[in-house]
Amino acid sequence: MLKVPVERPVEPLTIALLRDVRDACAQLGTQFVLAGATARDILTWHLHDIKAPVATRDVDVAVCAVSWAFHDMLIDRLLQTRRFRRHQKQQQKFLFKRSPDDYEIELDVVPFGQIEGPRGEIHWPPGGDIVMTVLGFQEAVDTAEPVDIGEDLVVPVVTLPAFVLLKLFAWKDRRLQKNTDAGDILFVLRNYFQAGNIERTFEKAADLLGAMDSDPVLAAAGLLGRDVRKLAYPGRRQRYTRCSRRQRTPEGCGRTLRHAPPRCWVASSMIPTPCSRPSQRSFCRRAEEMRIARTWSLKGRWPALERAPSLESSRLTLQERQL
Repeated sequence: MLKVPVERPVEPLTIALLRDVRDACAQLGTQFVLAGATARDILTWHLHDIKAPVATRDVDVAVCAVSWAFHDMLIDRLLQTRRFRRHQKQQQKFLFKRSPDDYEIELDVVPFGQIEGPRGEIHWPPGGDIVMTVLGFQEAVDTAEPVDIGEDLVVPVVTLPAFVLLKLFAWKDRRLQKNTDAGDILFVLRNYFQAGNIERTFEKAADLLGAMDSDPVLAAAGLLGRDVRKLAYPGRRQRYTRCSRRQRTPEGCGRTLRHAPPRCWVASSMIPTPCSRPSQRSFCRRAEEMRIARTWSLKGRWPALERAPSLESSRLTLQERQL
């Protein structure tokens, strides 16, 4: 079992929050998994001394639910502790405060499982007009790693491949409102080698090492793509791939995700992208990173091995052609 070292401890307030979540799920006999940026930090910073560029105090958990009534029972258990209160605007969000002297941290509770529709979406009550994609959460729960995060608390944490898979669909849902998902994926791409995959890269990715001029960081990024592909259940893999190829960035920010330049996304912190307005530059950079990451991840192979177009031929145009 993985264990967080004492020199890089998890924040006590986060441990207290997760203990309440674990207890509530145990009382109802359901599964949960720690996801989001907190899981990323545990798997990189706390376990492997790899610090993420952006810190977070938010905690994201996914809980298997058979119905909305069951989900409401879980929320009632959390509220009964009197340490949680509902967010005023977002249904999935709660605020946790252990004592009057503590500050509040946010908890996102996302239900999945039998509660989701055929397309892997949930429609929040009462009207069902708020839709959220939960594709990938079942894979994340089934492959979660138990981690001892301190204070005798063990919680299931998503693996890095599952984190990437979830981030792909988070980006799909909120790419017009939030632009951090592409950066999260790029962070994992750059650090997958050091995050517990040194031996695996040399043992399982010899072909990628040869193709990448013996660069282990690039080869490990390719290995991550293969791991994401293996993670996705066969019955859903085609849906994931089809979804990734049909997404578009905003007008003036690019073409579909199937156009990706080879290997340059790791070698450079950003790929120059023409924009119609200066305010779009940051978003365009992340959109380009996202496009590249999604293309190779769901194929499970390195884009350079797929005869990907050259960098110059992959530059974005301001006028998108409808496919």
